[in-house]
Amino acid sequence: MKNLVKLLFAGLILGTTVVACNDKDDNGKYIEENIKYEKAIDSTLRAEDTKIRAALTNLQIDGEQFFKNPTEDSVKVHFNYIDNTPKRGIYYEVLNAPTHTEDSYKYRLNDMGNDYHRPKVEVKYTAYLLDGKKVQGSDDKGTEYFFNNPNRDVWNNVWFYSFYPYKIQSNGRDYFPQGLTEKGLIEGSKIRVIAPSPFAFGGRKVGDIPANSPLAYEFEVISIK
Repeated sequence: MKNLVKLLFAGLILGTTVVACNDKDDNGKYIEENIKYEKAIDSTLRAEDTKIRAALTNLQIDGEQFFKNPTEDSVKVHFNYIDNTPKRGIYYEVLNAPTHTEDSYKYRLNDMGNDYHRPKVEVKYTAYLLDGKKVQGSDDKGTEYFFNNPNRDVWNNVWFYSFYPYKIQSNGRDYFPQGLTEKGLIEGSKIRVIAPSPFAFGGRKVGDIPANSPLAYEFEVISIK
């Protein structure tokens, strides 16, 4: 199994950077800080799971239920310093799944083979708090976003897991972006996703999004390349 990109809990998401240290005392602090950090993430995922499960039936947008038949993401979080493996706590519903053809966008490795190719997408999207308040979104016709140069106040792990497939094959080997769907989103795809705050903006306040907020998203792909 190859997992090239470890986006989870990166500084982009939670604004936390742990610096490697040289001597034994500093190394002990490094381990202690990481244990504390992972325990906080684990606690957040468990606490927000109750809120998210309630939102699966209670979240209303313009008087209509946001989810009709959501699927629970089965991928688990593997911590490095604590012995817990909770589920990511993400739920999703595919509203439109175009047939993949030879001309469809292919998720792949970059030319150097050391990372995933980051697409440019034109997408209509909206993000909501669990009370139904709209807090982000593209324009009505769709807006271009660059995965290789992301706006940290827009892009987060929810985007990555929504767009990328669970597995990519390259040169006879399997790589695991661990996206939500088998083949990933292509032109015409439409999906709704709800995710805990560690996969959104974590402890950062972004615009109208309070810190530590689970978010619900709708993505409609206009184009991808």
